[in-house]
Amino acid sequence: MKTNMEYIDDYPTCENTDCLLRLSSDEVSPDKISDILGITPSSIRIKGELRNSDRPESLNKTNCWYLGSEGHVESKDCRRHLDWIIEQLIVKKEQMSKLHKMGVEMSVCCTWESAENQGGPTMNPEQMGPLAELGIPVWWEVWLNEE
Repeated sequence: MKTNMEYIDDYPTCENTDCLLRLSSDEVSPDKISDILGITPSSIRIKGELRNSDRPESLNKTNCWYLGSEGHVESKDCRRHLDWIIEQLIVKKEQMSKLHKMGVEMSVCCTWESAENQGGPTMNPEQMGPLAELGIPVWWEVWLNEE
């Protein structure tokens, strides 16, 4: 994604970061989502299947399709991870619209682990536009260093 922003790949206040797109539906299977998008997910969960082998009562409550930046982006700048997600989807506007109409819920979770218990992740306006166009909210899970 071409932007005017300057990435800070060695973001000094960040220990680790990545972003994960989550598409979920009670009705639409992960295979159907893959077929519509033409993208292979990082992982999936199928409604009704065992979630955790140590807890036989833990069944997946919904179908989930995940696409993550981990392993694809080497940077401590959350914006670069967000851009990778956006790049995968911006060429799939029609497919994303179809999934929305099918009732598929969407969000991007960005994890951000603090190195120094200060600073924090950022997002630029150039990223907000495409995400809004795609109808995808973004939220952060922030982990603080407890030392």
